[in-house]
Amino acid sequence: MTRNLFAILPTVAALPTAALLALDLYRDSLENAVSQFQDHQLLLARHIAEDLASYLNARAPGLRALASLDTVQQKDPERMPQDLDAYQRRLQPAHVPAASVFDEAGTIRYSTSPAAIGRSYPQCPLVEWGSREANRQSV
Repeated sequence: MTRNLFAILPTVAALPTAALLALDLYRDSLENAVSQFQDHQLLLARHIAEDLASYLNARAPGLRALASLDTVQQKDPERMPQDLDAYQRRLQPAHVPAASVFDEAGTIRYSTSPAAIGRSYPQCPLVEWGSREANRQSV
């Protein structure tokens, strides 16, 4: 009986210790996961704030220029539409319809516009420029 008691007592003492260690490990891993999540949220919030600030800073000169138009400052309803239309045309960026990869013969092998794939432009100045040996692997 005493022999069993000597085996049971250490087991009974080790069981709560193991449970407490497991609980502590769980709490530490939970805190670590929450901390990493909060760090990721903070990083994402900073990134969004920088993007927003960049967007607003890029638009500010255009808004200042728009506000400085005489017709806007004078609130001239007769000339304001023409000035605003002219301003809008100046602001529109260059429209790039597609980016394409040509082969040596001037045929489009890949394009961001699926309709352009397979078209051939053998006399295109860009294809002629790219086919010259001196211009190989240059942009």
